[in-house]
Parts: sequence; C-alpha cells; structure tokens
Amino acid sequence: MSLEKLPNQLISKIIIDIGDVITLGNLSEVSRAFSWIIHDNFIIVESIRRSKWYWRIYRMPYILKCNKDIMTAVLNNSGWALRWVPKHLIDKEEIVIVAINNAGRSLQYASKRIRDIKPIVLSAINQDGMALLYASKRLKDDSDVVKVAIKKEGLRPVLGLFNERPSVF
Repeated sequence: MSLEKLPNQLISKIIIDIGDVITLGNLSEVSRAFSWIIHDNFIIVESIRRSKWYWRIYRMPYILKCNKDIMTAVLNNSGWALRWVPKHLIDKEEIVIVAINNAGRSLQYASKRIRDIKPIVLSAINQDGMALLYASKRLKDDSDVVKVAIKKEGLRPVLGLFNERPSVF
C-alpha cells in the first residue's frame, strides 16, 4: 500500500497512533497490522515530529534506534535523548550537533572523541555554559573555551570544574 493513496486525515491518525505503539516497544503489533510502516522512515519520522514522545526512546526497538533519520528527528525534539542513542551514533558529529543545539549539556552523552572537538564543544557551551563540565580535559584547559563559558554563565561552569576534581583529604 502506498502512503500517497491515503487521505491526509488518515495519515495523521496513523502517524500519531504509530508513535505511541513504537515507543511502547510494541513493534510486533505494528508489523502485523501495517508491515509497510516499519520500512517507511517517513511515517516514523513524522510521528516523532508531530508528537512529544521522544522521552520514551529508551523503549524503542533497537533496529529503529540505529536509524540515523529517526534519531535525528528524536534529537530535534530533545537533545537529552542522546542518552539513549546507540554507541555507534553518538560518535557521529552530525547526530551530536543536533542534540547539543537543543540541550548543550547533552554533550555528556557524546563519545570522548566528540567531546574533544573544539567547534562542537563551543556550540554546546553557547547553548548552555555548563556544558564546559563535559568537555575533554584539553578543552577545559583552553582559555578560549573557558572564556565563552564564563561569558554565557558567569563563574558557575568554572567553579564546577573545581568541584569535580578529587579531594586530597
């Protein structure tokens, strides 16, 4: 069955209902009723864009979490969802950039390699100055990066750096 042959109201209803079914982890129900939906990224991505169920991503089937388009749609709704994105995707710059544009501190869920890329860390800090806490050691010591964080949040990010160091006593 082709999506174009369905009326717009029915498409909207399917998209919203599918969003609930997918995030509840009931993919088998979907596959029995609409096997073509699973292979149609458009429907899944649209259901994510039209609803706010991104926070249930952790229950989404792994096969859907591995899809870059689907995860990009989820991260456009909330950068915090980066926490549940599969490891092979959190090492992709374009995925992390989408997340940190919505929530700078989601940088903490990015790979170590990404947390050492200056433009990405600066972008996260521009969104949320406290993202400095999750930058690599090298970038935490970079005066340009620290200046941007201070300009954004005052001394809070810098004071946070002192709190994370181990105590000698």
